[in-house]
Amino acid sequence: MKKKILLLVLLVVILLGAGVAYAYFATDAFKTEKEIFFTYLFAEDTEQAKEMDNKLTEYLNKKETTPYSNAGEATMTMDSDDTTYNTTEGIENVTVDFEGNTDVAKKLAEQTISLDLSQGVIIPIEFKRDGDTYGIHSDLLDARFIAIRNENLKALAEKFDMDATNLPDKIELENTQFTSDELKTLKEKYINILSDNLEEELFTKEKVNNETIITLTMTEAKAKEIFEKVFQTIKDDEIILNKIPEATRTEFQNSIQQMLDEMSNTTTDDNNNIEIKMYLEKRVAKKYEIAVIEENEAVGSMIIEINDNAVSAKIYDHTDLLVDMNISNEKVENDVIIKATIKMEQDGAIIELNATMQYKNLFALDNVQEILDIEIKQQVEGDGEYYANTNTQTTLNYQNTITFSPDIQIEGFNEENAIIINDATDEELQTLLLGIYQKLGLM
Repeated sequence: MKKKILLLVLLVVILLGAGVAYAYFATDAFKTEKEIFFTYLFAEDTEQAKEMDNKLTEYLNKKETTPYSNAGEATMTMDSDDTTYNTTEGIENVTVDFEGNTDVAKKLAEQTISLDLSQGVIIPIEFKRDGDTYGIHSDLLDARFIAIRNENLKALAEKFDMDATNLPDKIELENTQFTSDELKTLKEKYINILSDNLEEELFTKEKVNNETIITLTMTEAKAKEIFEKVFQTIKDDEIILNKIPEATRTEFQNSIQQMLDEMSNTTTDDNNNIEIKMYLEKRVAKKYEIAVIEENEAVGSMIIEINDNAVSAKIYDHTDLLVDMNISNEKVENDVIIKATIKMEQDGAIIELNATMQYKNLFALDNVQEILDIEIKQQVEGDGEYYANTNTQTTLNYQNTITFSPDIQIEGFNEENAIIINDATDEELQTLLLGIYQKLGLM
């Protein structure tokens, strides 16, 4: 049953993700049920949501092109009544202060971090980037930055007698985001897979009061066919593969192939169906109901509701609620606030996550405060004999203020402030390691 719930979720992700590519047309008068379904597969954003998304994109683009300074703090606290394993001992309260400067366009960055482990121990660490060279400095290690250039990494690893089999010569750190053209290509490719393999007769339409309901009904075999074609395409998709680090690319492909092999060995029952209902109101998709139906009973289902700037989703195993998720966003003057809540219940365990992300002064595009507050609660039901009921609560608070300035200057690496491992001689490396051992009291 858990596999079918997973397939249900994957199917929803595929369908909704692909649906973004379809345009929003003015009339449905001459469309088939299939065309209407794909037209409204993903609800169009409200004007306010578009405004917030555009401003956030503008802000992120400004961080790519304009130098900026930052200063902030992150704290994590953990509290648990589980004394059996002392799961929170030593990390009940951790605070990290940080400040620095970044110039993405010039590939320069510096950051000073102070780590307070709550036992009165404060560890200062400095990070620096200069082009493709990255370094770390701590007086606990050396007076200089210890840096590595992100090139010829295989040879460097072998120099230290390390296994470099799965290590690329260069770790791609910047080519991980999809361009608008790549997203357009992906959307068209996968929407075509769905459209080409979902026949017209699988769709029906009905009118109930002010709602139009489009229903897609397919057998397990048809759903399996769709999954196999989609994931086979993903496995060999060059656009997607190029976003995955070379060291883990083969592992990614193998994991998909393993899933495909398991899927091919799975038997299907044509008496069982997957049913997707789309509820349209005034040409806007307001709700989706997706269900795995066996012997006329929904054994797994998901309900997605869309209301203005909020989305909620519930996942059921039969009638048992497994996941309850809500996401919303709003604009308050110059600020954008995004909230998410997730509650999961299974096998006597309850996990609740509450998260709030704020961008204060986002619409001013300067002195922007990035604030993230996360609270995770976990309740585990004991067996009454060996294990007691336990409650654990973890909170994470992060805030970082971004101030833009074209006058920011960042010093790069030089012979006086850094030793670059790639260029160091064996003698220099031996001296460095000997000094580190002595500072750490290992000699």
